[in-house]
This record gives sequence, C-alpha cells and structure tokens, in this order.
Amino acid sequence: LRDILGRAGIRIPTILLRCPAFKFKLKASLRLPALEDTLNNSYWRPSANSTIVGGGYNAKHIKRVSEGTREPSQSEYAYVLRLLKSRFKEETEPLLIKGWSGACSLTPDFKPLVGKLNKNTFVIEGLRGYGLMFGPALGEAVTEMLLGSKPMIDVSEFDPWRFKKQFFIGG
Repeated sequence: LRDILGRAGIRIPTILLRCPAFKFKLKASLRLPALEDTLNNSYWRPSANSTIVGGGYNAKHIKRVSEGTREPSQSEYAYVLRLLKSRFKEETEPLLIKGWSGACSLTPDFKPLVGKLNKNTFVIEGLRGYGLMFGPALGEAVTEMLLGSKPMIDVSEFDPWRFKKQFFIGG
C-alpha cells in the first residue's frame, strides 16, 4: 500500500498489526446484525448456516505485511472462544471452523483511506482490523464511485488525499 500511495504522491506513516479472526459454528440460528461488543471487547458478524465470524481486540504489532498471515495461536483461539461464549450463551461448545490472521493497518488519524487515488485506482485501507465490520459498506461506496455515482454513505472524511499536505515528502 505504501508503494501505491507513494506513486500517487501520498506518504503516510502507518502502523501494521496482525489481526486474528475466527469462524465458529453455533447451535443457535442467528438473526443479528454485525456488532461490536464493547462490553466483551470483541466484534462479530453472523454468517450463513449458524456460523459467526469475529474476534477480539488482541492484535499484535508487526514490521512487515508478510508477518500478518501467521496462523492464530492456541492462546488467541482460547481468548476469542472465551469472548464468544460470554456474548452468546450456548448449550454446546461453539465449533471452530477456521482461524486465520491478516495484516491490518492504522493511519495517523485512525480513520480509513477510502477513495480515488488516480483514474484507475481506488483504495479501501487502514480499517484497523475492522474490515469484517466496515468492509461491505465501504466496498459498496467505492463501487458506486467506480460507476460514477455519489455513494449512499458519505466517505469524504476518509479521502486518502487528506494526508497530502500533512505528510507529503519532497516536490
């Protein structure tokens, strides 16, 4: 991302994190929206067939994007399972379907980058690990922008060009 932004003339100091996420099968049928559970320090997005995707706020700092895809550890799994069980009361143990990690980035103002970099490049980045929560809505907004329409949600405060004056180095 830094290379793509740099070619556009935007240089932003970002922080990289490794964010683990998990998919569980629950016994109960869920009819909930995606939610941030501030009380239990976790986030969840119901999926198909009584599954739920989410995790806790236990991201780790990394130096390179390649470090972001390491398998979640047993302690990370146990931590998230405890958070899930505290949020959703199940008669049976939730079944782990899959666990994974991804590199997540933070911008200096903690807001994502959403918008057009040049004629052929749009960006959605800097979601701080909230991609499961914000990704679908921001993806729809960028799709509307690609089609030449005004997005249904206002993403102007996330314009990547907001950093041009603050952090542009050179020229």
